[in-house]
Amino acid sequence: MGRRRDDDIMGGLAERLSRSDPAPEIAAQPTPAPAPAPAPQPTKTSARDGMKFVGFYASEDQVEKLRVLAFEVRREKQDLMREALNMLFRKHGVEPSKYETAKPSKR
Repeated sequence: MGRRRDDDIMGGLAERLSRSDPAPEIAAQPTPAPAPAPAPQPTKTSARDGMKFVGFYASEDQVEKLRVLAFEVRREKQDLMREALNMLFRKHGVEPSKYETAKPSKR
């Protein structure tokens, strides 16, 4: 089989399209059975179980001071915010909530 010239490319296409041969039938392939669903994995208990998200806006200065304090005392910012919230409750005569304080992380 030789190489076709550029001007002969369309001629070859017309020749193939003009053939009256029917298109070959394609045998239907059986569809594979769906894979079984994986077994449910046991869920991990999160430190956030039973807690709700509360967000607020703070100034850049407050955020930076909180970040530095968390680093210095080796506690998470969330833990410090929970402590601050309980201090606010005490100040206003509301019974503080009970929560587990995080142990200082090993850095």
